[in-house]
Amino acid sequence: MLSQYYEPDITAASNRVADNVHFLRNNGYIVHVVTSTPHKNPSTKSSLDEVDTTRVWVPTVRRNWKVAYLVQYLAYIVGAFAAMCVLKLKGTRFTHIWATSPPISVAFAAFFRKNSVSRKTGI
Repeated sequence: MLSQYYEPDITAASNRVADNVHFLRNNGYIVHVVTSTPHKNPSTKSSLDEVDTTRVWVPTVRRNWKVAYLVQYLAYIVGAFAAMCVLKLKGTRFTHIWATSPPISVAFAAFFRKNSVSRKTGI
């Protein structure tokens, strides 16, 4: 699952993703989350610590800077794409890629890596 926000971050998006991960795991799926480093909670611990999680560094930027969000979104897209390439090189096989999160720009990372799945990928 690709999401810029995930536990232990304290955002609505991270809570939704955690709920989706919980649902998928309860229905027999093996889930690997590619997410950013938490930006609103300094902890890296999650209530879903048994889930394989790859954290991508995203810079902390001043919120009054007009392109702050764009910088963070682009950093996540590049980092998530690189992380998925590394996971593929290590032999990780994905059957599905679920891209979720505001911003939907995370779909770009999924789109670029869609050839890494063994089944047809919907974005």
